Amino acid sequence: MRLLPLAAMPALLLALMACGEATVAGGGSDQPNEIVATVFSAGGDPLPNAKVTVWRRPETVDMDLAEEFEFRDSAVTGAKGSFKLRLPNGKYAIEVRSDDSTQAAFIGQALLDEKNSLFFDNAASGDTLAELKRISLVKTASVSGTVLSEDREVLGVQLSGLPHTAPVDEEGRFSFVGLPPRSVTLLTKHRSGADTAITANKSLDLQPGQAVKLGTIDLRPGEVVLDDFEDGNGQIALASIFGNGWWYSSQQPWGAILGHDQGLVDIGDAIVKEEGRMTLHAAVQFPDVALYPDQQYLALLGFNLGTGYMQNSPSGYKTFFDFSKAKSLVLKLKGTGAFRVQVATKATKEADGWGHFISSEYQIPRGGYDRVTIPLADLKPQDFSMAAELGMDWDDVSAEVYAIDFLFTRNADIWIDEIRLIGAEVTDF
Repeated sequence: MRLLPLAAMPALLLALMACGEATVAGGGSDQPNEIVATVFSAGGDPLPNAKVTVWRRPETVDMDLAEEFEFRDSAVTGAKGSFKLRLPNGKYAIEVRSDDSTQAAFIGQALLDEKNSLFFDNAASGDTLAELKRISLVKTASVSGTVLSEDREVLGVQLSGLPHTAPVDEEGRFSFVGLPPRSVTLLTKHRSGADTAITANKSLDLQPGQAVKLGTIDLRPGEVVLDDFEDGNGQIALASIFGNGWWYSSQQPWGAILGHDQGLVDIGDAIVKEEGRMTLHAAVQFPDVALYPDQQYLALLGFNLGTGYMQNSPSGYKTFFDFSKAKSLVLKLKGTGAFRVQVATKATKEADGWGHFISSEYQIPRGGYDRVTIPLADLKPQDFSMAAELGMDWDDVSAEVYAIDFLFTRNADIWIDEIRLIGAEVTDF
């Protein structure tokens, strides 16, 4: 069925609004999924003249970039705030905003079919198509700043998971307005000669009505911000780009990782504001007396990059990530004690979770924050593991990584402010 051109839509919409309901040109009975909903303002009133936009998403989303949103349909709510859409089976994103763009709601992943209609990444409705009857808008946010680069042409800026991009002017300034509140990562597209890449600059947790002014960002190509904790939500910064990635903690057999007086219930509890920035703080404590002479105590903080712990990835997200271009892991730390880094790969999974690649021991910098650089080529396979028995090195496993852990075998107090991967871009994954 041919969609009407945008120029032909206003007359049709006005006619429909006279009946109290608006729909989209092109919706027909041959489209199996009918969405009928009412849009409410932040104050709780039905909202007329709200713009509804639908984008088709790829069935498998490797990266949640603006380039992956394909416009599908749009509608405008009628006098009673309602609209109707018919869509074929597929994966979609749905955005609703007031006519002045001061209020919005966003559904990032909507999988539609006539038998099973599930909504993901959605703060506006329930889990099924039938529950998408009421969409409540909230006040929109804005983001502005300046991106500077000495040797790269900055092509534009975008926010992960949203279909919007922003140009940069001759001074490197950019601005987003009318943004639906959500966790995002600021991404800069840049070019040097024929080489075009995307750098992940900063994670943000946009709140309703918030105006974020980032100041000047020094574009550093070849660096991926794995997490700077500014979103404060217990997920890594890349989660908003790849759809997964979360922090976890573990201790065995009797150690404890403490983020506050009651213990670390959730990693989000240990992300606190310190020296004007969000940072991860954890204290690691082991028993004073060994219960068994040969028992080695172990505690760890770590994060998954994706769904690599599964045999398959039914959600359609990436399972393993390619670190083959990455040269080192750089951490901004302070505290007391020591730690090691271990990396889980596809080889680890195939060995039933055994056989991580582990770094040497590093001291946590005392005093103020300092940078610790861990060359990835120095990682060695776990003793007696399959990887060790086969004589494997980092180059053999670097293309299929799914988790990174920080290991502790004695008491430590650690503050982590930034984790960066050097030598790669997010597009290399």
